[in-house]
Amino acid sequence: MGGSAFASGEHPLSTPRMPPKVYDLVKAKCMAALRELYICVASPIEGPGKEDFGDIDMLVTWEKAAYQGGRCAKTIPTAAAKNTYIDSAKRDFDDWDDAGTDDEEGQERSPSHSLTPRHNAREAIRAALGAEYFIFNKGGDHYAIPWPSCDADGTTDEGSKRYIQIDITICNSLQQMQWILFKHAHGDLWSILGTIIKPYTLTADGHALFLRNPDIEKFDKYKSKAKIRLTKDPAEILLFLGMDVARYSEPFASRQEMFEYAASCRLFRIWPEECDEESGQADSASSPVSMEPATPSSAVPDYTSSPTSREPVTPATTMEPDTPAVSEPKPGDGRGEPAKKKLKAKDKKRLKTRPAFRQWHEEFIPRCRAEGRFFREKTTWLKLTEEAFERFGVISWYKRVHLDVVRCRSEDRVMADVLKTIDDVVPVDLTNPQRCQFRGGLKKALKKIILEGDESFGVVPENELRDGLGLIIKDEVDKFVRKSWEEVGRAAMAKHQQRYEEHCRDTGKGKSQ
Repeated sequence: MGGSAFASGEHPLSTPRMPPKVYDLVKAKCMAALRELYICVASPIEGPGKEDFGDIDMLVTWEKAAYQGGRCAKTIPTAAAKNTYIDSAKRDFDDWDDAGTDDEEGQERSPSHSLTPRHNAREAIRAALGAEYFIFNKGGDHYAIPWPSCDADGTTDEGSKRYIQIDITICNSLQQMQWILFKHAHGDLWSILGTIIKPYTLTADGHALFLRNPDIEKFDKYKSKAKIRLTKDPAEILLFLGMDVARYSEPFASRQEMFEYAASCRLFRIWPEECDEESGQADSASSPVSMEPATPSSAVPDYTSSPTSREPVTPATTMEPDTPAVSEPKPGDGRGEPAKKKLKAKDKKRLKTRPAFRQWHEEFIPRCRAEGRFFREKTTWLKLTEEAFERFGVISWYKRVHLDVVRCRSEDRVMADVLKTIDDVVPVDLTNPQRCQFRGGLKKALKKIILEGDESFGVVPENELRDGLGLIIKDEVDKFVRKSWEEVGRAAMAKHQQRYEEHCRDTGKGKSQ
């Protein structure tokens, strides 16, 4: 198979895989053409062991028009290609749509951003490449150019309708370009590294390296708050993982060489038996700053203390440095299952479609296990988390987000109990509109009083409903609801009636009830 972007649609094209000579020839020509438009043009370092290529990936940023005082639109030929179409349907282009943008704090911006509309930039690229077909997508654009009439080895392409797929991402900044080049270098290397660092609550996505909070990510409602950004500096990331920074910048001669480099990551280890190296790390550990977010009563743990000032739950894989053995797998802990069963859907797909990723899991890891390599764990999840706190200065933010989620979780649970209490004391009766209205007004009023401290209803709790950390005190809430629900309900109905009468006066319609 070649590039897949043009395999279907109104005009399906033949985009076969390119031999290295054709790939190098076309890539060089595209680079030269794009450098007429952009100052920065680059491609990720190719993965080792490739005998042919399905497409050509390229990144561009910093338009020359921004520095030459011109507009990109002026350089666009008036005659467009005869056979062109745009398909904005979402497609799977191997995670390139995960590249992200530079809307985060501290990102430098190219001075050309406000000068050239994206459509004009795409048209200029199409014209420069001589593309006959193109597909524009949010994550990147795809251009189909004719297969060269004469290959690098002299073979002609007469009589055939073959095309080459060029995938181009217009980066918002040089920093974004550098990150994409780093993340997609060496083909499947970061797919491999991702499975290595995941058990240690580290994740590298389309933006940066993140530290995940295992206490938060287990709750779908708050999963977006579980990641704390560490850095998007490639050198810093490699140093933190204990890897050779300079070596990363050069291509690998073979997959075996790339696998050995991936295994040099200080977080890589192999279970001596056919156990799941993905389980038993963060899955069984809690955040170093607290226990599992729960609903506290009057007593709560000290979330403001140092993560080392109290003994957190120890990760299941933590062991003495000189002990290569692992503990006996326990029923239900997942450690007796093959590693493949713990892979995410994306990784399972990669096992089928990415030869290097499959070879890592099916050949390299079993061979290292048989040879007794990489059994010893070099660090633990807890130690690594504390290192990240110190190295990247994120402990304050980590604690703040954690405590915010603890507060929200406590509010969720308390309000669930409050609503259940209301259902008990004021049962649902769909035949009674006044009761339905009373129940609705009562629930809304209690939520405002308990969560927002609203005193406009004239009913104020005798005791504080939150402790010094802002956490809900469940016992006090229960007492308040049992004692004051009727009073709150009447006040809510009176307030509703007052708003209705004011509305009638303002609009001059209807009469007060």
